[in-house]
Amino acid sequence: MKEKFLKILRDRSTSRVAFREAADKLGILMAEEIHVEKATLVPILRAGIALLHPFQKKFPAAPIGFLGIRRDEKTALPHLYYENLPPLTEQILILDPMLATGGSANLAIDRLKSKGAKHIHLISVIASRDGIEAIKKRHQDIKIYSVAIDETLDADKFIVPGLGDFGDRYFS
Repeated sequence: MKEKFLKILRDRSTSRVAFREAADKLGILMAEEIHVEKATLVPILRAGIALLHPFQKKFPAAPIGFLGIRRDEKTALPHLYYENLPPLTEQILILDPMLATGGSANLAIDRLKSKGAKHIHLISVIASRDGIEAIKKRHQDIKIYSVAIDETLDADKFIVPGLGDFGDRYFS
């Protein structure tokens, strides 16, 4: 079932409405596979907001924090521009649909650990092998959940084949 929705997301001719519907349904399926208690949901702005509603359905009482992290298009380095975190629960779910280089995710994990987070789960629709390796190299204790793992990144550090810019396709 997840593959069906992933195929819709990867299709560049998919309309914004169909993209959002597929992303929401895929998010619900992903949330159902996560078995933790008392989670804090932390979407990475802006694309991570697309996964927030499906995860709120699974974790309706979860506190929600936000990390705004923007990747510099020239250097591909992440920059934190916004942080608003509640008191953290035992389990933290970082929501970020695309794990490319691992830079934004590593920065998010660093920030959360600096606030005392111990059990962090990274939720992505698509991850690259490079991104997974970057996370595991710096944070061996992180659990990564992804629907698909794509092999490479292009010269601009975007996942190949990927699905384009998730945030742009979801939000416009």
